[in-house]
Parts: sequence; structure tokens; C-alpha cells
Amino acid sequence: MYAHAHGGEEMIFENKKKATLILADGTEFEGRAFGADGSVVGEIVFTTAMVGYQETLTDPSYCGQIVTQTFPLIGNYGVNSVDPESNGSVVSGYIVREQCEDPANFRCEGELDSYLKKYNIIGIYDIDTRHLTKIIRESGVMNGAIVHGDFDKEALLAQIRAYNVGKVVPKVSVKAKEYYPAENAKFNVVLMDYGYKFNIRRELVRRGCNVTVMPWNSTADEIKALNPDGIMLSNAEDKENIAIGIIPNGIGNDFAKYWEMSSEYKEAVDCIINNRRRKIDVGTCYYYDGQKHMTRYFLNAINIGLGARIVKITDQCKRFWGVKFLSYFMAFISLIFERKLYRMHLKINGEHIRGRIMTVCIGSAWGYGQAPSAVPYNGWLDVSVIYRPELLQLFSGIWMLMEGRILNHKVVKPYRTQKIKVLRAQNASVDLDGRILDRHFPLDIGVLHEAITLIIPN
Repeated sequence: MYAHAHGGEEMIFENKKKATLILADGTEFEGRAFGADGSVVGEIVFTTAMVGYQETLTDPSYCGQIVTQTFPLIGNYGVNSVDPESNGSVVSGYIVREQCEDPANFRCEGELDSYLKKYNIIGIYDIDTRHLTKIIRESGVMNGAIVHGDFDKEALLAQIRAYNVGKVVPKVSVKAKEYYPAENAKFNVVLMDYGYKFNIRRELVRRGCNVTVMPWNSTADEIKALNPDGIMLSNAEDKENIAIGIIPNGIGNDFAKYWEMSSEYKEAVDCIINNRRRKIDVGTCYYYDGQKHMTRYFLNAINIGLGARIVKITDQCKRFWGVKFLSYFMAFISLIFERKLYRMHLKINGEHIRGRIMTVCIGSAWGYGQAPSAVPYNGWLDVSVIYRPELLQLFSGIWMLMEGRILNHKVVKPYRTQKIKVLRAQNASVDLDGRILDRHFPLDIGVLHEAITLIIPN
């Protein structure tokens, strides 16, 4: 018998075994056990999907991971034999806020708890998944364990911290070639299986492709012998070795300029071929759009206010001027003298900043000159809060911006932080690396230290 306090009243749940989720940093969540009995260590991740939990449980991408569902109620439509994305389940553990024990749906063939038991998945429910998601979101990847019953915390923590997902591709890939013909086939496609989902194969077949699924370690000669019209790769075997190469083709190319990348096509390609690599930070932006929680990433900067408004009207100017840079310049000139202010409320390093602000730049790199001291690999964000300048201050500000000395201007207040919360920015546009973001506040902005690999010039 397990006692659980809820709404000021103690409720008694008979035959509900105690379960504990413990994270690598020592944080514990106490809940109730479901699914298979025992304990499991894995890499903890979360998904924001409201439906499709059976697809999640059978997604090979989650092999070796403990999956958290952020949506509070899971299992309400049961499980069936149609929705799986692989042969059986591959997740190590499963975390939900509330699991439905009495599903109702015309496709239902069973309930979630029995499904987890069938595939030996250890689960925990009745914990605060919102709090857990915030921890994962802030820390990035974190190992943890689900334990049913009592445990030795110190011994378990040592096991958690030593855990590594490792090479999972051989576990999820087919062992031999598989062939799936299409009616009225037009193409022959080879699908390399590094952990593919069934729906990829189904969609290829539906579009008139004969699909041959090949094991992950197939040779080039084996693939060539099939004479395919195309080759499709499923999820990469080793995501750690993926690097990003840049061919600058934007208006400002600010991030490329930071790394002294050439705007010439051939030189940019040569840079990628040379393959000199550097770990860099990735900025993160989290918000709720009214239906689901969203995550966006940036390498250079987020602008709120004037900077974003310039980006927003550049496309309109482009139709008139025709030239990208000239369009951007004219948008800048037409708006900078307007000096429009926006009521904002920011929280930086525990300080609440309220007032009428012209623009805010949150930069991982230069941020179009507004964060000239930012370094995209130090694990920090540079923030420039720019208030309304007087006319003469405006001219001096433009000059100091061009000279890389904007932080010395009287109307600019700089900050360095690892996270910033934008609680309000009334009527202000928001752009993320030059892409306008729909206004949804609050915005939780942070940084993932050296999260990706960039190919840089020699």
C-alpha cells in the first residue's frame, strides 16, 4: 500500500508499488510503478507530443533512453498493432504524469501498462513531469534511473554517472536485406537502416518506390549491386561526428564574418572540404504557442524590438530595391530614426528590467555588432539593452556600432548571462538568426555549451 498526498487530502492506493526516479545530479522524484518490474539506467529525454505515445515507445531513435512525456495524460486511447514504428519497443524506461488504466478507442487492442510489461519497459508515473522537463531543458542530456522499490543511492548514482548509451545502431538495424514492393513502381530505393521508422518505408512505398532495407554495415558494392535510383539514410549512426558547414548566402552573413568565412562559393566549399572543426555553443529559446511547447535554436543572436523590425520589413523593401544589402540598409535607415520604444520586462541574472526600450540583442556571437564581445564557445550569452537615444546620440551610436564599440554608448546597458527570461515585450517583433518568430511570451532563452560542431576556415 502506498500513500500519496493530493489536494490536501491523503489518498490510499492499494497494490501500487513505490517507484523512484533519480537523476545524475542526485535529484529524486517519488512516484508509483507501472510497466515491467525492476530498475533501469538510461539517458533521460523528453517529448512534447500529445498523442503518438506508442510511436514514441517504438521509435529506434530512443534506444537506450528513458523517455518523459510532457503531456499530462498518457494511454487514454490504448495501444494497437498498427501504430508501432519498429518491431517491439526500444526505450529503456518511461515517465508520465498520469497513465490511463481504462482506455477507450475503436482501435484499442489493449492498455499501456500491459504493453510496457510485454516489452519489459520499466515505468514511473505520478511525478511532476513539468519540473523534470525544466531540469532536462536546462542541463541538456542527463542520465538517470527508474527504480521500483528500495535502492542504495550512492551505488546507483555511480552507475548512473558511468552510463553511456553507446553504439545502439547494431541493436536496432535489420540483420538481413528486406524488400518491400510498390504497386506501379517508378523507382527503386535503398533505405539504409541506422534505426528507421516504419512510416518512412510506408511513405516511400505509397509514392511508388520499391524499397530495399539494408543493414547498417552493408558495403558500397552490396548497395551498388541493387542498381538503385536513390539511396536514403535513416538516422545517423554517430551524431557526435556530424559537423555543420556554412556557405554564406544571406544579407548580413554576420555569423560567417565572425569566423572569417569567405562569401565566395568556391572558397566556402573548399573550407568545408578541409574539414577543420570547432565545438561551438547553441542558443536556445523555449516558449508556449498556446497549443504546445516549442524549442528554437540560434547560433548568432535573438533581436527584440528595432532589430527584429528591420528584418521584418527588409523583404518588403527588397521588392522595391531589388538588391538584398540595399534593401536591408534602407530598412535600417527608415526605422533607426523613428526611435520607437517598446514596453519590456526582462529578467537577467536575477535582476528585473522594466521600461521603455528600443531594442534588445541576445547574442551568442556578434549579434550584428550589438554584442561585439560575445564568444560563441564560452558558454555565455551577451545581452545589449538599448534605450532611446537622443538625435545626436543616435548618430554617435551608429558610428560606434560600425566601430564595434556600441557597448560604450550611454544608452546601452550590457549584460553577460547563461539565461534570460523575456516576460513581456509589448508589440515588439522578435527575430531569431534573421527569422521572424511569432510573438509568444514569456521566452526562456539559454545556451548549450559546445553543443554542436562547426567547420571553420584554417
